[in-house]
Amino acid sequence: MRVEPRALGRLKICIVLCFVATLLGGSYIQHVAGQQRKRKSESPQAHGRTLYVQNCARCHGADGRSQTEMGQLYDATDLTDARWWRDQHISDRRLTNSITNGKKGGMPAFGKKLSRTDIAALVAFVRTFKH
Repeated sequence: MRVEPRALGRLKICIVLCFVATLLGGSYIQHVAGQQRKRKSESPQAHGRTLYVQNCARCHGADGRSQTEMGQLYDATDLTDARWWRDQHISDRRLTNSITNGKKGGMPAFGKKLSRTDIAALVAFVRTFKH
């Protein structure tokens, strides 16, 4: 049985591509596993802080005061305002609902982007702004 040189070349290319895909896939799996281990070792509040910086600080600011350009544009809530916490009776359920479903006026919904565990961690961190 004689194999055409062209077919042999294609076979070599397929083998190399499969090898590269296996290497990349293995690297990705190791990366994901490492991230999961990191999250498990992080406290919920620390994980919430990371999520806050990634998703909320653009509007609410790193300090929660909403003194950012985006915060001013969308009239984002000052998360350090003791009167807001007291007068609005802010519960974990209400914070969870706002984060999950967003709010009218510009706050996006994060329910499809973040897991329930992520949202609970974010709520725990947002509570640290309460004075």
